This record gives sequence, C-alpha cells and structure tokens, in this order.
Amino acid sequence: MTGADRTPIADSTNTPSSTPNSNTSQPSQGFLAALNRRLDPRLARVVSMGVIPLLFYFVFFCLLTYPLILSFSTHFFADTYDGFQSSWNLWWMNKSVLQLHQTPWLTTYLHYPYGIALIAHDLNPINAFVGGLLLNFVALPQAFNIMLIVAFTTSGLTAFWLAYYLTQSYAGSLLAGFVFVFSNYVFAHAHSSHLTIISVQWIPLFLLAFHRFIHKPSLGQAVLAALALLAVTLTNFYFVFYSVIAGGIMVLWLMASQRDVLLFFRRSRLASTLVFVAITIATLGPMTLSLVLLNTNDHIVPVHDTVNYSLDVVAYLMPGGHWRSTPLTSWYWTNLLGNADEHSAYLGIVFWAVCLYLLYVVVRRRKFTGQGVGVWFAILGVFAILSFGSILRIAGRSIPAAGAIMPYSLAEKLLPTLRVTGVPARMVILPVLCAAMICAYGFKVLFSNHPTRWWLPLVILIVLIVDMYPPALLTTDPAQPAWVAVLRDQPGNDAVVDTVTLNAFAMYYQTTHNKPISFGYTSRNTQSVDRQDKQLHDLLDSKQYARVCEEYKFRYLVTTDSRVVDSDSAAKAIYSDPKITVYDLGCIK
Repeated sequence: MTGADRTPIADSTNTPSSTPNSNTSQPSQGFLAALNRRLDPRLARVVSMGVIPLLFYFVFFCLLTYPLILSFSTHFFADTYDGFQSSWNLWWMNKSVLQLHQTPWLTTYLHYPYGIALIAHDLNPINAFVGGLLLNFVALPQAFNIMLIVAFTTSGLTAFWLAYYLTQSYAGSLLAGFVFVFSNYVFAHAHSSHLTIISVQWIPLFLLAFHRFIHKPSLGQAVLAALALLAVTLTNFYFVFYSVIAGGIMVLWLMASQRDVLLFFRRSRLASTLVFVAITIATLGPMTLSLVLLNTNDHIVPVHDTVNYSLDVVAYLMPGGHWRSTPLTSWYWTNLLGNADEHSAYLGIVFWAVCLYLLYVVVRRRKFTGQGVGVWFAILGVFAILSFGSILRIAGRSIPAAGAIMPYSLAEKLLPTLRVTGVPARMVILPVLCAAMICAYGFKVLFSNHPTRWWLPLVILIVLIVDMYPPALLTTDPAQPAWVAVLRDQPGNDAVVDTVTLNAFAMYYQTTHNKPISFGYTSRNTQSVDRQDKQLHDLLDSKQYARVCEEYKFRYLVTTDSRVVDSDSAAKAIYSDPKITVYDLGCIK
C-alpha cells in the first residue's frame, strides 16, 4: 500500500479543522499560502473564506443562467404566481414592521376584513426582512432579484464552509458548494420562483454549528448552534423539521461511535446541552406552538397531496424536468405525478463517481482511517427513504402494498401537523447537501492522492457544468395596468374588492396601491378563511355590491360589470377601459 493510499479522511470524533492532513498537498495550497504571505492573516481569511467563494458562486450563477443577469434592472427573475407571492413577502415585511409597526404574522391586508394568520404561509421572514430593507433603496423587482442571487451565492458559501471544516480541502470544498447550490433541485425551484425553498443557506450553517457544538461542546458553541437553528426556522418550517432530524442523526452517530448513550449528560457536556435546549425552546417554541394551535383550532387546509408529491426512487439517478437536455429524459419525468419541480432530485454523475471512488479506496485500504464521511451517508439514506413519502414509486410505477410500511406514513401518524405540508419530496434538500459533503471527502482524497495533477478540479468543474446545466430561468415584466396607479392615488386606506384579477397578480398590484384587498394567494389558508372567502364570493357572484360595501367595508370595486352605477347608487367610476372598470362605491365616508 502506497503512502498516497493511506491519505486519511477526517475523523468525525475530532474537530476536522484541528486535524488537517498536513502530509499531502492540495491543488489550492500554494494559492492560500501566497495569499497569507501578501495580506494580513485576518484579511487573508476574509478573502479566502468569504470573498473568493462568493465571487465564485456569483460568477457561475451568471454563467449558468446567462443572459438572465442582463435583465436585472428590467424584469423579475420570477414567474407571475409564486414569484409574485415571494415579492409580496418582501413588501409585506417592510410594510408591517417598518411602517405599521406590527407583527408580520397576522394581516388584514389580505382576505379583508377578516384577515389571515401568516404563520403557516411561506413568509420566509429572515430573508423577507432583508429584502424589505432593500425596498428603501431599490424597486421591488431589483430587491427580489438581489434576494434570489443572495440565496444562490450564500447557499454555496455556507456549504463551502461546512465542507472545508470537514475536509480542509479548499478546492474540494468550492466544488462541493457547487454541487449543492447548482443542483437539479435548487434550479428546479428557482425556475418556479420558490424563493423560500431555494433559500437553503441556513441549513449548512446550522449543521456546521451543530457539528462543532456536539464535538467540542461549550456555551458559546451551544448559543451559535441554537441561533443558527433559529435562522433556519425563520426561513421555512420544512427546513427546521429536516434540520432537527439531521441533527438527531448526528447525535446518535456520535453516541454510537463513543459507545455512550449518556454522552450529552456527562458533566463536561451537560451545561452546554442545557443551554442549547433552553435557547432552542425559547426561540422556536412560540412559533411552533402558534402553528400547532392554529392547526388545532382552525384547521390548515392542505394544499399538496402526499401521494402526488412522494418522490420516485429513480429521481436520484435521473435528471428531471429542469435541466438543459430535458427531452432526453421526458419519457421518465412526464409520467410522474405532481410536477417536475418537486421531482427534481438528481444527484449528478460526479456524486456517483465519487461514491465509486471512495468504495475503491475502502477496498484498497480495507477500512477508513476515520469515520467522518459515514454520518453523511447515514443522513442521506434516512432522508432519501423519507422523501419517497407514503407510497413507493419506481420509474413512475406505484407499489401500493409498500404504502403501509413507508417511514413517512409512520411519521405522519406521530406528527399530524406533518400532513399539512404534504410534500415529502422536499426532503431532497438534505440528500443533496449530504451528496455535496460526500463529494468534498472524495475530492480531498483524490486531490491528496494526485497532488501534482492541478487540472483535476478543473475537469470536475467542467463535468459538473455539463451535467447540471439548467434551462433558462423565467423572467416577468414588472409592468402594471393603469388602474393600479389610479387606486394608488386615491386618498385614504380603504379596501379594494377585485373580481377580475388573479390572486397572485392582485398581491403584486397591492405593493403599488398599498390598500387592503379581498382574497389572496398565500401558501396555506385555514378552514375559516376559506369559508368566509366563499361567503364573499357568493355576494360578488350575485352582484350585491351595496352589501359588499356596507357589511364588508370595501370602498373600491374592480370589475368587468359596467352596470354598477345607476340613479339610486352612490358609486362612481374612477377608471374605465374596454375590459375593466374601477368604482368608488361611495358608501364609506
């Protein structure tokens, strides 16, 4: 066995950053050494661990989506449904917090006058708040586009941090971040303008902080891990659930490796464990309890069928409906239930090649010198199985008999709130992240075994680009109809009932006229909101506009009905074109 074959993989029982492989060189080591010689060590670290990775992922975002960046100032990088909803999130966060000085999780600006609780809506508050602040400097389309770019670049950055902490391979970690952020999964949801779903930057950050906490416990590490989990919670409830499961697997893995089931209750760890648990309960508890109580008292209406959004087993091996050569695999993904976005789970040629390479290394060595990579295979396996949902489906063919024993079905029984989500396929994000980390380990071994082959990272990068090359992302002209500006110029803050505009468009138009509106396009409604919406729809269908104004307090009506004004009515038209008339109903003084 040669010295190259004995290159160790970082041991999970130690802090990887404290046990770098100093006996072998990496293609990027000379570059980092030169950077340290030329710059102050602290500045060199900022450049190497922050500036360079961000530029790397930004440049490749621009290249892989070209010519999208040329439309930055003129178009939304989004569609007109979930894209407009995500844009509204930015506007509402700015409106509620900075202007109305109220909680953003409850609004009467939608579904006026009864309003809706937004705790179950994909508000993405942490990113929406940052985007909302940008509205003080740029227009809404540019704020949305910035947040989309930020989601890509910072997700790559935090995945790079996690990979580098585990492996100490700079080039390998950059490539691992590429595997994660430019995956089939992320681009598929970017194509559908799911800004909340592609804002995955906090998941690697939490797993990094949590890994550090459980391996080298301290009060500081406990606080950082708990705050990172809070950041995940303030992004998406799906992600906090996934992160907690992944963290639990990491804990079980460490206890098994240490052969100590009471590991976290030992004197050296007990204080930091209690601090982490206390902060987590204090920060996550109120939001989680609010969601549970909302679903208990006023049931949340499911919007996804778990069966339709249970991932096909072959999805991990086969490019889905969101890559540049989709016709080549259309025979497969067009036969799947649900939509192509949710079934885009392809892990890539590079990942499977890395798995084969690591297997080859294991066979030659007979064993690993460390166990660092094992936990990531474990997390990948658990989430892959859970992502198959409540029914086993292989290449589009269902196996109903397996439904009763599917782990996700058991999870739904244990956690009834899980039924509200209905999209087990979204658990793919953890297998994608684990695949990136496994690739980082593989790249470390490969580059260490071939330190003079500087071109290896470049070849891998080219393969990744060709394999993951996405189709063009959608863009939307931000233009609005003239009547929206007319409403904006009306004095006061009286509500608008709109019988013409699709709900997603109505929310987008609201960001201009700033008035409460009937209905809305939120991620999830409750039964009471649906019931009251139906009652209002019934009045509008029967054209009882006087009751709509007097009982519901709507001042303005957007309609195609040209017979609202008569001799007995106080209503007057304030805008009219061949298709739409806007009335001031006149019953509110």
